Amino acid sequence: DSMLARLDEAFRRERQFTADASHELRTPLSAIQTIIGSTLARRRDPAEYEQALIDLSQEAGRMRTLTEGLLDLARNDGSTQPAKFEPVELSVLLKDVMDSLRPLAEEKGLKLIDNVPDDGLSIRGDSDGLIRLFVNLLDNAIKYTEQGSITLSAHPKDDKQLTVTISDTGV
Repeated sequence: DSMLARLDEAFRRERQFTADASHELRTPLSAIQTIIGSTLARRRDPAEYEQALIDLSQEAGRMRTLTEGLLDLARNDGSTQPAKFEPVELSVLLKDVMDSLRPLAEEKGLKLIDNVPDDGLSIRGDSDGLIRLFVNLLDNAIKYTEQGSITLSAHPKDDKQLTVTISDTGV
């Protein structure tokens, strides 16, 4: 019985890993497709092409980081690695995440509203994990909002806490 339980658990972990990998990779792939599609939709000046290449490079880098993380997770048989806490400028991170997902929102006719200060939201955290967190939250907001807007707000709550809020007009 214990061997069957271990096998069942191993299969469950494999199914969960596959679902997680698919979800994690879907967002940057969608962003890449949207950037390419909108760039090819009409002729552009060289600066716009250069910006599109920069955006594509950032999304490819995000996919590489996700892939490496998923491979590490698979090699470690589902065990988690400790997060590496380092200084993170959350304002910059949130604005970068919004910029990378803006094409997906605009493709659906959604307005992405930025209520994040330009600086002053410094924390210690795992920047890769924070990027994955906010990409997933914004991606879900875009996915489940048919019309209207999505707002990302961030501000200090007190000396030791920050508040980040994502609100939308969807379900």
